[in-house]
Parts: sequence; structure tokens; C-alpha cells
Amino acid sequence: MEIIISASSRPPAATEDEAIYAWQASSGQVLRTWTGNTSHTGGLALVGAHHLVGAQLGSSSLHFWSLAKEGAPVQKASAPERITSVAGSDDGIWLAAASEAGSIYLWQVASGRQLAAWSAHCKPVRQLVFGDGLLVSAGDDAVVHVWALAELTSADRGPAAEPRPLHTFGQHSLAVTGLWLGLDRLISVSMDRSCRVWSLMTYGPELTVALPAGATAVTAEPLACRAFVGTCDGRLWLADLRPTADGGALHAFASDAHRQAVTALSVSVDAMRLVSAHADGGCIVWHVPSRQRLVAFAAHKGAVTSVRFASRNILDAAARVNLGHMSKYKTVPAADPSAGWLAGVPLPLPAARTDVFAPTSDAAGCWQLDTVSGCASPAVQSGSTGCNAGRCEHVCAAATADQSRSQLGDWQTLSSQLFRLVTGSQT
Repeated sequence: MEIIISASSRPPAATEDEAIYAWQASSGQVLRTWTGNTSHTGGLALVGAHHLVGAQLGSSSLHFWSLAKEGAPVQKASAPERITSVAGSDDGIWLAAASEAGSIYLWQVASGRQLAAWSAHCKPVRQLVFGDGLLVSAGDDAVVHVWALAELTSADRGPAAEPRPLHTFGQHSLAVTGLWLGLDRLISVSMDRSCRVWSLMTYGPELTVALPAGATAVTAEPLACRAFVGTCDGRLWLADLRPTADGGALHAFASDAHRQAVTALSVSVDAMRLVSAHADGGCIVWHVPSRQRLVAFAAHKGAVTSVRFASRNILDAAARVNLGHMSKYKTVPAADPSAGWLAGVPLPLPAARTDVFAPTSDAAGCWQLDTVSGCASPAVQSGSTGCNAGRCEHVCAAATADQSRSQLGDWQTLSSQLFRLVTGSQT
């Protein structure tokens, strides 16, 4: 049985913190309540199947709640600066947080050690999501970065070395407000009224869907055949992402879903139910095939900032990870390489990223990403592949593109060798 976990921010005139609720998707019955929360949009995440973590509005505090125990936070931690978004990996190993200055921090949950801290964006980061060996970030600078966890957690990387993104998507023109990451597809939505689908196999664009209003949230079916998009006018949309003649078609899912902007979306594992949250404090569970309302949940007093489906079993499983080590901010890269990763020493905050991405057209009519001088990190050198009718459909760093092609070639070679081994072919 599936449940829904939802959280909200504190209303402007309220003095008490809001609560996080776990409730039945079929009836709206509250199963568990966690108190002491003021998280904002993108500021709540599951850490494996044992804890919730919330970034508190307007502060650098991170609150942790045990899924097996309702009530107040079981642990509180302090980050180096104000946190705007958090994400936890599904396996509960990694925890990432991003700041108003555009920095990203990565911790190992089991030890509480900080593995990386770097300047990733030049404006606040609003979206973080983990994938299979990947961390994707996006925010107000309209840029989507894909980071390789193997590089971020590598002991070979020096303390002062700035990691480079595996790939960068810079086709959005306004703030990116939603991300969804699947097995081989990445979906991003923006206030520029677009929903873009990217391939994680080729790191190229697959589809672009034009929206009638600025997008504020997105989710998709597990196989990424259809995406659900919420807009700032409170409407819900269904985008067909299948590689057919109807691919890219946009259908109205609910024209009167909410009175205010849609703030969060989540779809069930069987893709039969969709839950939407909005700024006036309500959540609605929808039956996807019939597009009918099933349950309305109105326990929140403030704007709902996070909503997601989860398994009922996570409430019954005892917490196995002790988060006592998260109470003190720790950094890992040691000054003495022989000390290894266990001897952490304080690290300065990442240098503020001042590069501004602005699309410009070159002589060939291809769109490129330019960086303003004075950037604290190496300038991004844009490629010019995939241009079509004067519009670049594939913008990336040259070095990153070479690395991606090299990795793809290695995988193709390995796949070919495995095929010959299984089939016994000698060709």
C-alpha cells in the first residue's frame, strides 16, 4: 500500500512551525505527523527509507526526522550557509544540499562526512535530484548541470579542485523550477513556458513541449512515457513523451485543479494515481485514466512545498542509521593525504560563482554559452554540435563532450564484446 508524505511552509502571520504528514493515498487518513518544520519548495527529501531531512526556510539549519518515530526532529545540523534545496539518494548513502549562493554540498550519511563542496551555479539552486550515479542540479540561472558521483566522491580529487559537470544543458531562458530524473531521461521545466526532455545516453535533446504558462512542478511515469506538469496558474497538463506521431502533444489534465500555483507533483508506481499540491495549502489525489479527483487533503495551514508517494513499509521499518554525527558540520578532505578521509579539517566556503550564461549567436548561426570574465571557475567552452536552423540543440563543454563520447565508446565496445561472448559470434 502506498502513502503520501507532504510538507508545508509556515504562513506569513503564523508563529508556530508547520508539520509534515504521512497519510493514506486512498482515504487521506493521517498516519504519522512530524513537527518543527518550515521547509520551502525543494527543501524536503527522503534519505533512504529511514529518515526525512528538511532545509528550514531562511536559515542554514537541517532538521532530521525518523520515519519510525513521529514528533520533533531527532537531529539538527547546521550547514555553512542558507540552504535552498536538499536531496537524498534512494539507497540512503548520499545527502546533498544547495545554497542561495549556488554552492552544493555532498555528505556521506553513514559517517556524516562532507565529501565535496563546490560552486555549481551563479544563482540560487532550487532543484537537486539523485539518479543512477548522477546528481542533477538546476536553479535561477536557467542552467541544468549533470554531475558524476564517481568524481564528486573520488579520493583522488584534491581539496581545492572544483569538479566539472559531466554535462550542461543551457537551453532554458528563465529559472528552472522542476526536475525529474529517470533511467535514461531527464525532464526539466522552467518559467520560460517550456518542458524539455533530455537523453542521458547521448546527452542531447529529445523533445520540447511548449506550455501556456510558466511551469512550477513536474513529474513523470516510471517509464517516462508521459509527464505531468503544473503551472503557475494552478492548472495541470499531461505531455505525451512517446516517440510516436503524438510525441510532444500537450493535453489539459485539469483546468481547475487549484486556485493558486501548483507547487509539487508525484505519481504512484503503477502510474494510476497522481497527487498535486498547491500554494493555498491543499493536496489532491487524482485517478490518472479518468482524470477524476479521488481524495482531497487539507490538513496543511501554509503553502504545501513538497509531496511524494512512498511505500507504507517505510513507516514500520526501524531506523538503522544513527545521525548523531550530523550534529556537527564536518568536512572530509584532509590536509595530510596519509590521514585519509577519516581525518577532516575545516574547508573554506566555495568561491562564489560569477559566470553568467548568456546565449549568443555565432557567425554560423549556432547558439553558444558565453561566460563573463572574472569567473571563479574555469570558463565553459561551448560546442557547436547539433545545430538546426540556427538554433543549437546540444550545448555542452568541449572537454565534457569528449569525455562523454569516450565513455560511450567504451560502453559500446564492452557491449559488443559481451554480445560476441554470449552468441559465440567471431565477427
